[in-house]
Amino acid sequence: MKLEKVVVSSLVAGALALTLGACGSSSSSSKGSDSGSSGGESKQAQPASSSKVAVTIDGVQMGSDYQGSPCAIVSYTFTNVSDEEAQSFMVSCREEVYQNGVQCESAISNDVDGSASMTKVKAGNSVQVQKAYKVQDSSDLEVNVYPLISFDKKPLASQTFTLA
Repeated sequence: MKLEKVVVSSLVAGALALTLGACGSSSSSSKGSDSGSSGGESKQAQPASSSKVAVTIDGVQMGSDYQGSPCAIVSYTFTNVSDEEAQSFMVSCREEVYQNGVQCESAISNDVDGSASMTKVKAGNSVQVQKAYKVQDSSDLEVNVYPLISFDKKPLASQTFTLA
């Protein structure tokens, strides 16, 4: 119980420090391509001016998870737009993927290099990241990427893909 309180307190303190320390500005755009799918509809939101990262959603392709079930593999470009320390996609962003109004679970696929999301990039540099998500059918997939910690509800990037 005490350990849980320490962990929660540390997370809250870290979130506050990151929020108060954010003072850079950035802009990002979402590419309209949707490799491996049809009908990608790009919707780019303007991220909070305090965002130290930019993300584009580059496309989606269908694959299989480790059990052979269908999954969608979403490709992102993660860019560190700060003039500070190296950052990674995993500790800077959270993504939400929806199908039929229900959030998709993460999937494990041999077609995805999971370590790319943990790769730190220095200021002004980018890395390609892929993440896999379980899908129910071939209906549209809505992808949104948000800063990991932010009081602003605006996404860094948003795009809808047609899987059919």
